[in-house]
Amino acid sequence: MTERRRKLVKEIKDDANSPVEKKSFELFPTNSQMLNLSCTGSIDAGFPLGAIVNIIGGSSSGKSYIALSTLAEATLIPKLYKYHLLYHDIENGCKFSIEKLYGKKVAKRIILTHNTDTLESWLDDLYSYLNEGKSVIAVCDSWDALTTEVEIDKFEDDMKNRAKGKDSNGSYGMNKAKGSHQVFRLILDKLESTNSLLIIISQTKDKIGSIFAGKSRVCANSLDFNSSLLIWTAVKEKIKKTIKGKSYQVGVNTLVKITKNRINGRLRDCIMSIKYDLGVDNLLDCIQYMVEVKAITGTVTKQNISCKEFDFEGTKSEFINHIEENDLENKFYHFVQTTWNEIEALLIEDTEKRKNKFKHE
Repeated sequence: MTERRRKLVKEIKDDANSPVEKKSFELFPTNSQMLNLSCTGSIDAGFPLGAIVNIIGGSSSGKSYIALSTLAEATLIPKLYKYHLLYHDIENGCKFSIEKLYGKKVAKRIILTHNTDTLESWLDDLYSYLNEGKSVIAVCDSWDALTTEVEIDKFEDDMKNRAKGKDSNGSYGMNKAKGSHQVFRLILDKLESTNSLLIIISQTKDKIGSIFAGKSRVCANSLDFNSSLLIWTAVKEKIKKTIKGKSYQVGVNTLVKITKNRINGRLRDCIMSIKYDLGVDNLLDCIQYMVEVKAITGTVTKQNISCKEFDFEGTKSEFINHIEENDLENKFYHFVQTTWNEIEALLIEDTEKRKNKFKHE
């Protein structure tokens, strides 16, 4: 590696490790090292405080797992010990055993709410914390399931009209679209002043196209404008395990794509392995990435790998056991971070040669 490239790698690493100074965001890690890297370029920092993050995807693409694991991760961070961890289960679809996945302490910290099914009641509950100056990390699951009191009143009026043989008039969707702009105006300043985070989960509406192209969601314009991170998810493939000749699904490999990034402007993607009885398989995801970028010898589909930095040859499962049994996680994640930095340096190397009228040093 040339001296100039070493300098570039150091600059990118410094940038990744000091995002607060550069972008005025205070960051904290998600439960996924690969998601952290994709969002911020740092393996130890993922989501911004004082902001809105929108996680978008189809059914069973891992959106709720990402949100829940982020809340779980927050319980391990000392500066967030006094934060209120809110999970608004609008759909009443969160059937995960939080205690089984993350333990009793995490289950006790997360406030799971099921009675906020309208935009107004959800806002009332969230705003009651923020307006008192309380810091929160809140999840809305999902935005699509929220109705409004106006919509409910209209539905009831329409029922009465239909019972009398009269036609119903108007549309349901416009009230929520208009309301979303007002909601975000109300809470964004409060999120910033309390250094809080709101994670909004959105369901995609499928249209003809590729895995992401042509998909839409409710209140897309408002969410696009007000979110600091837009994170799209899609099922890449199902994770299956065969027992006694029968195949069982035990998780999903989720493709994660960042399409808006106010933290560093970089739009990256990654694969997350989400297993129903484990959550995010961080080590496997990082190993797969290192194989993909040829930092570890092997193939993504085959199990055998070779990693000279750890003097290891064997299967991916054996490598994971080797790392965990010898407490080598931090060393391996440092290896991943260094590799990521080197690639980012190569991506900007050519532009560094160009003249920049704002740089005079």
